[in-house]
Amino acid sequence: MPRLVTGLLLAVVLHPLAALAQAYPARPVHLIISFPPGGPTDIAARLIATKASEGLGQPLLVDNRAGGGGTIAAAAVVKAAPDGYTLLLTPVSTHFISYFVLRAKPYDPIADFTPICSATDGSTGIAVTNALPVKSIPELIDLAKREPGKLTYSSAGIGTLFHLTGELFKQAAGVNILHVPYKGAGQALVDLQSGQISMTFSILAPLVTYVRSGKVRLIAVMDEARYRGYPDVPTVAETLPGFKKLGGSLGFFGPAGLPRPIVQRANAEIARAVLAPEVRPKLEDFGFRVFASTPEEFAASLKTSYEVFEKAVRGAGIKPD
Repeated sequence: MPRLVTGLLLAVVLHPLAALAQAYPARPVHLIISFPPGGPTDIAARLIATKASEGLGQPLLVDNRAGGGGTIAAAAVVKAAPDGYTLLLTPVSTHFISYFVLRAKPYDPIADFTPICSATDGSTGIAVTNALPVKSIPELIDLAKREPGKLTYSSAGIGTLFHLTGELFKQAAGVNILHVPYKGAGQALVDLQSGQISMTFSILAPLVTYVRSGKVRLIAVMDEARYRGYPDVPTVAETLPGFKKLGGSLGFFGPAGLPRPIVQRANAEIARAVLAPEVRPKLEDFGFRVFASTPEEFAASLKTSYEVFEKAVRGAGIKPD
């Protein structure tokens, strides 16, 4: 008898949750992304959203809200009702860096969000100008040590992912390379091609055109494994074991308090879309590494990322503004 009562109580509790999962979504879902149209994040968002809409049975509408280092998009999701109809897609790097470099914190990057899925990670590399007489990481480090402070590297601005990446590389290699901040990656690549800067840390997507045309030289990738498009290019870790890149995966979030059934439904459809045979190759062609985490895996990785980015920002000497 007690077992029967327990079973009935469990059924009563689970029935509304099951019904919630089946009913969601009943209308279009807004996917707010933290970058403008046309960039790698936007491209990935639209590829995934188009396919995920099929499984959800409702449109997943991409809403570009760039600016504020990702805080404009994130703040809009924080304020949204936790009903699954407003979601956020943003690089994990942007999500944390903005928090650590701003004096006024618009939200807590962990407590104010519900992690849904970490879906892709941009493959990244180190490229040098052809004017620089180096073809490998050891040669680059040797030159930097012989000419301290002479070499330069670009980033999209102070406190950005690749500024911090450059500072971590300098620490691991024990070299002095001058940071040159730009307003965006486009002009930095033009100046790399012309030799006005020595090197850059970048996602591979915008680099590919320059590398294939021979205008710049890709000397290493910063991922754990070699990039399939350039199997002969080694990873940084192969010659500099002390270096580990900062995570830059694209993460899907909901507001805090998002019901578990909605999280599971959204995760399942996003994962299915990312791994779909008509989506995955396109993402890989743009330089993305493709995977699909569970909500639990994503939540665990966020806790680690929080500590790593906090340490990187402090190590770079960046003061909250």
